[in-house]
Amino acid sequence: MDAAALTAALSGLARGRRGRRLVSATIQPLEQGAFLRRYPPTDDGFAGVEACFVPASWWAVTALCRVGDVAAAESRADDLCAALPPLQPEEWDVERNEALGNTPLLWSHMEAARALYALQREHIRHRYGSFGLGAWSAGRYLRLRTTRHRSS
Repeated sequence: MDAAALTAALSGLARGRRGRRLVSATIQPLEQGAFLRRYPPTDDGFAGVEACFVPASWWAVTALCRVGDVAAAESRADDLCAALPPLQPEEWDVERNEALGNTPLLWSHMEAARALYALQREHIRHRYGSFGLGAWSAGRYLRLRTTRHRSS
């Protein structure tokens, strides 16, 4: 299993019961607390064991949102936000509680933004229903288009 399987849920290809099973089967063997490895620790030809991959950890949050497990997504996001520094790294060593690899890694920040946006959308959907979510999305789009148009 590879964390890239979560991208099926991120893109909307994995939904319903099958999507939940895919997300669960992907996260379970790769998780280390709130963090995820890219793949199970095996002999991959490199010295040592690779640390957890921060973008994949955020993929798990988004994937859980997309398959409807918002409580687990929110808990995981809270744990990631509490553990990670403001400038997020490429990898995180859970045992030593330290950043590894490229820091800051734009990809980590992009995936954090996507995950937190997915959580916000689910909270709006829960509170106002699908119609309310559609109205919020349309209003947000129009606000962004108007703001962009005025500043150019």
